Amino acid sequence: LLNSPFSGTEPRCGSSGWNATDWRAAVEHIQTAAADEGLPPLIYGIDSVHGASYCRGATLLPQQLGLAASFDESLAAASGWLTGKDSRAAATPWMFAPILGVATHPLWPRVYETFGEDPLLVARMGAAVVEGMQRRGGEGEIPARAAACMKHFVGYSAPRNGHDREGAWLSRREL
Repeated sequence: LLNSPFSGTEPRCGSSGWNATDWRAAVEHIQTAAADEGLPPLIYGIDSVHGASYCRGATLLPQQLGLAASFDESLAAASGWLTGKDSRAAATPWMFAPILGVATHPLWPRVYETFGEDPLLVARMGAAVVEGMQRRGGEGEIPARAAACMKHFVGYSAPRNGHDREGAWLSRREL
């Protein structure tokens, strides 16, 4: 339910999904129900690889490969900050991003989700995005700090046959 691009609503006039207000209302409702049952607060996380794309009205950012093509770490940090701000506004402070896989197989259908094939560039751009996502807002700034959860590293992007979700055979040296 909460990880759907449509978030339980029908498309109307070309738009669908919840905006930040709808997301906050849903999360608050679930938090209240959990508290009524004596459960601890729930923490929500969602894929946010190129912005808070699940949230209508949020800024949609370039895929990571496009961001990496800029070689601009300050731009990567700014995209992380914006993703954190939009995610926090929607009451989803835990983001499953960035993707830190190193694109090693050209047939792998998710190369566009990576920062590319250079491990140094992947590391630097990934670090910049995380720093942006987790940066505290300055005096008078919108609070944007959120939790980054790096994903898809250590061989996921190196399938032997190029297909997604396939086994990877990596030597110790490659790891």
